[in-house]
Amino acid sequence: MFYSGLADYIGQVNIIIAYSIFTGLSSLILWPQVTTFEGLISFAIIFGFFGGAFITLTPSITVLITGLEKLDTGLSVYLIITSCSLFGPNYAQLIEAGVQGLQPFQSYTIFTGTGYLAGAALLISLKFILGGTPLSRM
Repeated sequence: MFYSGLADYIGQVNIIIAYSIFTGLSSLILWPQVTTFEGLISFAIIFGFFGGAFITLTPSITVLITGLEKLDTGLSVYLIITSCSLFGPNYAQLIEAGVQGLQPFQSYTIFTGTGYLAGAALLISLKFILGGTPLSRM
């Protein structure tokens, strides 16, 4: 409810871009600093708060891209594409096994953070493809 209300004023794509950048940076900057269970819980709350925007705003952004007539097809394609993210931990483990000198779970922080930042870059591209400007409400 919070995300959709904020998106009404700022724009759905703008919220997702901002939250993707913040989630990516928190993965790259905050997560490696966590050394205690309490720190991990704090990071999980921050990460979960900003990561939750994807779930609530997916339908409205899909309508923006595909139109209301093709919403069901658009959501189906979205779910198929995002199912690839299920293999993210496996890829991160391969990276961790292949690169010497990493701290425990460092490959996961790098993989997650760069994935979110790459997603933000794609969303910025999407905004321009749909005819938006940097400050337009979209």
